[in-house]
This record gives sequence, C-alpha cells and structure tokens, in this order.
Amino acid sequence: MDALRRRRQARIAMAGLTLIELMVTLGVLVILLTIGVAQMSDMVARNSRATEVNNMIGHLNFARAEAIFRASDIVLCPVSPADPGTCTETPWSDGYAVVDPNTGEALRHQKASKRVAVRSTGNFSDGVMFRDDGSVRGAAGGSFHFCTPTANVEPRRLVISGMGRVLISEDANCPDST
Repeated sequence: MDALRRRRQARIAMAGLTLIELMVTLGVLVILLTIGVAQMSDMVARNSRATEVNNMIGHLNFARAEAIFRASDIVLCPVSPADPGTCTETPWSDGYAVVDPNTGEALRHQKASKRVAVRSTGNFSDGVMFRDDGSVRGAAGGSFHFCTPTANVEPRRLVISGMGRVLISEDANCPDST
C-alpha cells in the first residue's frame, strides 16, 4: 500500500511542464497567430469591400425605383459630409446620396467609407441620373470601382447599363485618380 501511494505522489509531482515543452508550445502558438492575423486582416478588407459594393447597389436600385415611382428624374450623386443633401464634386468615397433634383430633397444618404475607395468612370463623376422609365440619363451607362489598400484583396466593379441594370464584375482596376 505504501509503495502504491509513493508512486501516485511521484506521478503528481512530475505532472508539470518542462521549460523546453513550454517554449516549443509558445513557438507553435506564435506561428499560428502570425498566420491567423494576416488572414484576418484580409478577411476584414474583403468584408468591407463587399459591404460598400452592396450599399452602392442598394442605393442605385433605390434611386431607380424612386425615379419610376415618382415619374421624374432622381440622381445618385457624391455629397460632402457637411451637406449630405447637396450634390458636389467631391469623391464618391466621401459619401453619396439619392437626391430628388426637383425638390432638392435627400431621400437616402450613405456616409463616407473609411476602408474602401469608390471611384467612378468619367460619365458618372458627378452623379447617376435615373429617368422616369428607370434608364440612365445619357444612355451610355458607366461603372464604379471599389478598391481596398490591401494588396491581397482584389477590386470589384459595378457596371450600370444604359437601362439602369447593375452588374458586379471582377474585371476591375484601381486607378490612382479619384
């Protein structure tokens, strides 16, 4: 009985970790965390880009539906943070709004994006005007590019046809100009 008790006490005394085991475990943990943090930042950037793309699609569809419903022109345009009801020549990344140009009423507003740059093609630089039939004024259409500062996250492009339909494209680039 004494021998059994001594063996149990010896096992309990030896139940701890050695310094080498602890250092190896910490080394593996640091490597896994380093890989995980890099992947996490890319995931956050991808989710931010997807959120901005979806916000823009929602505003475009809302503006088109309002133009059809009201039987008048409705514009989606960049606005300044100080005056979200007035279309300006500020970058789209500073914020944009759906505005009724007849009354000057801002129907819906999107605040500035901190993580994603939104750039438009030349014909949409000052806004997207929807007519009462849902088509885009000018009938040429255009596109928006959504870019993140993270190199591992590919840009996206929204293409708006002359009829006002929206298409998401992976064929995008991130020009330096706003």
